Amino acid sequence: MAGVKRRVRIADQGQIALPANFLRKHRLKAGDEVALEETDQGVVITREEPMYTEHESLLFAKPSPTEIARRQVLFAQVMAHRQARDIRPLTSTDLVHLARTEEGSTDDPGA
Repeated sequence: MAGVKRRVRIADQGQIALPANFLRKHRLKAGDEVALEETDQGVVITREEPMYTEHESLLFAKPSPTEIARRQVLFAQVMAHRQARDIRPLTSTDLVHLARTEEGSTDDPGA
């Protein structure tokens, strides 16, 4: 594949500014990763496809310390309620009766 040769200047700290039309043509944007490969002809820059899409990376983002603390509080509340509300010997009818009793209503639907 013969391409157009472009000259760019290496800036401080080894940065290379790529021309805007080159970025558009190759659908590159700030933050994208590229691979550098040494060949007999010189250095080849190739586009690296991300492992995850932008949406997927948000799904797998590491939770913040605040979010971890919030989850721990919720977990403690669930565990406390779990011990206080042991439902193993109860049937679904018993659970409905208990729920209605806690709400202050009666079992008689006509009342």
